[in-house]
Amino acid sequence: MKKMLLILSASALCLIIGSPAVAKEKKSKDNRYANVNMNKVTCKDLLEEQDTQAVKAVVIWIDGYLSAQAGDTTVDVNELKTLAEQLKGYCDANPSATIMDAAKKAGRKKR
Repeated sequence: MKKMLLILSASALCLIIGSPAVAKEKKSKDNRYANVNMNKVTCKDLLEEQDTQAVKAVVIWIDGYLSAQAGDTTVDVNELKTLAEQLKGYCDANPSATIMDAAKKAGRKKR
């Protein structure tokens, strides 16, 4: 459990630090991305992202978002791969859609 939490925390940190395609928001004084508005990140941004850690962080964030919407407090690590595949499929077909649209349409695993 401790290892999983460490991996999840590290992935979330990658999202905060960000890279050019996914994190296009305001930079802090140390030139790191301080704020990422997930409503503005598009599927195209995610598909073009070269930093796999940032992509993993987005998938984990979306899983958390869907969990919060459903009131689900569990983390199913095996479902993350399925969610990533669903997002990729949706984003391939809808590159101009936002990640939030993709989360709502592709990520129907959370109830």
